[in-house]
Amino acid sequence: MGSTRLPAKVIADVCGQPMICRIAERLRYAASLAGCIIATSAGADCDPIREVAARNGIPCYSGSEDDLIARLLGAARQAGADAIVRVTADCPFADPHLIDQMSAILATRGSEIDCVLNYVPRRYPHGLDLEIYPAAFLERLDREITEAHDREWFPPYVSTRPDRFRLGALVCPEDLSGLRWTVDYPADLDFCRAIYQRLWQPGAVFDMQDMLVLLAREPALAAINAMHATYHAPATAPETREG
Repeated sequence: MGSTRLPAKVIADVCGQPMICRIAERLRYAASLAGCIIATSAGADCDPIREVAARNGIPCYSGSEDDLIARLLGAARQAGADAIVRVTADCPFADPHLIDQMSAILATRGSEIDCVLNYVPRRYPHGLDLEIYPAAFLERLDREITEAHDREWFPPYVSTRPDRFRLGALVCPEDLSGLRWTVDYPADLDFCRAIYQRLWQPGAVFDMQDMLVLLAREPALAAINAMHATYHAPATAPETREG
């Protein structure tokens, strides 16, 4: 709720529903997921998120705003989850098909890897970032990571230490990292709404390929938030391979 660039963006209206509900709606199409839970902070400023969750029947966990490890671990425990897929609430195009592919990597290689990421190296559009963390791995991070900054920003801490953590990866066949599909600014929200107006249908889900086809057909859509586009993450693991 406290975003400085776009306050309350996570409950902004997208085709008649709060954006966070649109994300939860999309996650229902991931066959590998048993459920969805919102992990928010306990401050009073996040009461609107809890109210939206209650109205829409979405479980909600309230934890530390600054300690992401503790918050995700608390949500995992509340849900009784063996593993969690982390989807940030400013990514309204989270792709359930990518989640299923990443879940399959964890299912087949779970004894060889600690977690699964799809941005090492970064090739998917910014806004399709996904992470899968087994609960046991979150427990390990809770024990091992003590610095406050690293507990708040543990995903880059993990993804930039392949010598310490065994990273499984889903790698996009094409480099689409210059595409911006996240919501940080008003123009991003305008882009999001324009995509949903064209592609959203009740009882169905559109995915990355549907968006690519639409953008090829209507290239002017990408101009809506082009002033914020081309996102490049810091260099991470150099040897990561698909799977």
